[in-house]
Amino acid sequence: MINLTNRPIWLGPRDLEDACGLIGLALSDCIALRKMRFNSINSLGKLFPQRHTSQFDFAFLESAYVLSQSRVTPKTSSLEFIVLLTYGNKNAALSARDISELRVALKTLFLLLWQRRLITLPMQFVTAIHADVAQRDNELLEYAKTFKPYPSAPKFYKQFYSYVPRVLMATNWNTPEDFSLLEWADAQRLSILHKSGLLDFNFPVETVPWQKFPSLLMDVFPGRVSYTHDDLKAYSRWVTGHNVKSLSFKEFQDSGAINNKQPKKVNVLKRANKPRTQTNRQKLLLENLVSLAQLQQHDACLQYFKSYVTPKGASNSWADIEGRYPGREAYELTAISKTWGTLIDRYFKRRKRDQGLEEVKTVAGSLRYLQSYLFGYLPWWQAIYQEPRFLTPETPKKFLRGIFVGQLSLDEFEDKPLSLLEFIALKRVRPSTYNPCIRQINDFFAFIESDYSDDEIIAGPSYRNPMSIKSDTMRESRP
Repeated sequence: MINLTNRPIWLGPRDLEDACGLIGLALSDCIALRKMRFNSINSLGKLFPQRHTSQFDFAFLESAYVLSQSRVTPKTSSLEFIVLLTYGNKNAALSARDISELRVALKTLFLLLWQRRLITLPMQFVTAIHADVAQRDNELLEYAKTFKPYPSAPKFYKQFYSYVPRVLMATNWNTPEDFSLLEWADAQRLSILHKSGLLDFNFPVETVPWQKFPSLLMDVFPGRVSYTHDDLKAYSRWVTGHNVKSLSFKEFQDSGAINNKQPKKVNVLKRANKPRTQTNRQKLLLENLVSLAQLQQHDACLQYFKSYVTPKGASNSWADIEGRYPGREAYELTAISKTWGTLIDRYFKRRKRDQGLEEVKTVAGSLRYLQSYLFGYLPWWQAIYQEPRFLTPETPKKFLRGIFVGQLSLDEFEDKPLSLLEFIALKRVRPSTYNPCIRQINDFFAFIESDYSDDEIIAGPSYRNPMSIKSDTMRESRP
C-alpha cells in the first residue's frame, strides 16, 4: 500500500496495549541512538525519563508528528507540545537548544517506526540527519540511495536520491519482491492528474523518475520482481498514451486497450475540450469517493473527506442531504438533517433581515463542513466503532463541546472520532482558511444561543455556544 494521506498510517497491532509497547520501545531505542551519536542526554531523554512505565498511544504519535514537521522551533505553548508533556516529565528543564533539537529527534523516531514496518509515512515527510537508520534492512531504499548526485551526475540521479525515498517511505515495501507495479502506477497517475489540475488535494511528489525506477529494479534484481518485461512495455504505453487520465493501469490492462497498438484518436473541437475534461474530472473524483465509501476503515473515511467535493446534482437545500455523500447513502439521517437544515436556513434569513447579508459562498462553505461532520463523518465512524456515545446529535443542544469540539472529557476513550476542529483541519490546514471557517460556524451557534434560549428541544436557557474563537482558532503569524 502507498500512503496518500498527510499523516502516518499505523500498520502495527490494533490492540492498544501492544501498540503502546512497540511505540515505547522505538522511543527508547531512538533516545539510545541519539545519545550514542552525541554522547549526551538529549531532549527526548529529558522529556521521557520514565518511558518504560508510560503509555505512548496514538495521540502521542499525532502530536509528535506535528512537532517533527514544524518548520520553526516548536513553541512550548503549542497544543502539541502541551500534549507531549502529558506523557513525560512536565517539569523538564529544556533549553532553547533542546527544543530546537526535539524536531530532529522526533523525525528519527518516525524513521525507526517506519523501518520496523509499524507505520507508513506521508510523502510530505521531511527527513532527518539520521535518515540512514531507515535504510537498514531495506533493499529498495538502499538501492535508491546509491544514486548520490555528484556534480557531473545525470539529472535523474538527484531525482532518485531525493524523491524516490519519499515514495518508498510511504509504503510497507522492503524487498524487490514487495514492490507493486500497479500501486506504483496508481501513484504516478495521481501525480499526472495533479499536474493537470484534476485533483482537489495536493500531491507532494511530482518529479519522481516513475518509469525508470521499476525498469532499473528489474535489471538489478533479475527474477525477484513480480512483473515482467511485457508488463513494463504495457506500463510505458499506458503512461504515454491518451488513457492515463481516464483509466488506471489495472483498468488499462483489463480493458484490452493494451492490445491496440495504434489507438484510434477521436477528433474533438477545441470548444468541447473543457466540458470533456470537467466530465472526466468529476467522474474520477466520484469513482474515488465511491470506492473509499465501501471500506469500513477510518483511514479510508479520512481520505474520503480530504478528497470530497460536492457531487454534481446534489441538492442545495440544507435540509436535504440525499446524494450529498456518494457511496454512503445507507447512512443518511434524514430526520435529523431536516432539523439542522431548517436551523441553518433560518440563520441565513436572519443574517439577511438584520444585516442585509446574502448567503455568501464562503459562509455556506464553512457550514457545509459542519454538515459533513454531522451527517457524513460521524455516521461512518459510528458504523466502524459502534460506540453509541458518539451518535450524531439530534439538535444543537446535544452538540456538546466536551464531546464534539474540545473533547477534553474523552481522554478515557481508546477510540473516539475526530473533533469538529480536527475534521475541518483535514482540508483547511492554514490559519488563513481555517480561522474564517471557525468564526463562521461560531456565528451560527451564537445565533442558536440567542434565538432559541426559550426552546428546550433546540437549545434552552442553559445552552452555551460550543465554539470558542479564542481557543479554537490557529495562531496567525504577523506579516
